[in-house]
Amino acid sequence: MSVGGDTDDATNPFEVRLGKYVDLHVADDVVGIQALRRIEAEGVKRHQLGLVLEGHAPAPLGFRRQDIIRNGQRIGMMTNCVWSPRLKANIGYALIDAGVPAGETVQVMRDQGAVSAKLVELPFL
Repeated sequence: MSVGGDTDDATNPFEVRLGKYVDLHVADDVVGIQALRRIEAEGVKRHQLGLVLEGHAPAPLGFRRQDIIRNGQRIGMMTNCVWSPRLKANIGYALIDAGVPAGETVQVMRDQGAVSAKLVELPFL
């Protein structure tokens, strides 16, 4: 995961599987701790899953956020994508609405058009 590539300015550590590294038992005057405690108590609005995209053409490199669509509605974004020689598939990270589970089939809006993808739990292997 790349901070700034796989995250945006509204991402918190709980959304991207880093919550276990957050110490919520610090002084109340620590910058941001009240917000982090509230997020931990209320739950996240988004979460990170993996994507396995259909098709075998290697994905172009780079962090380019691309919309993810399910049932005609935008549910989040793919933050990056890369060809996995081990999985023989294009894989990427999805930052999506918290209520969308792994196992769902979605559409990723790539430059060449919509590409089907499956949401999967991380790590990929």
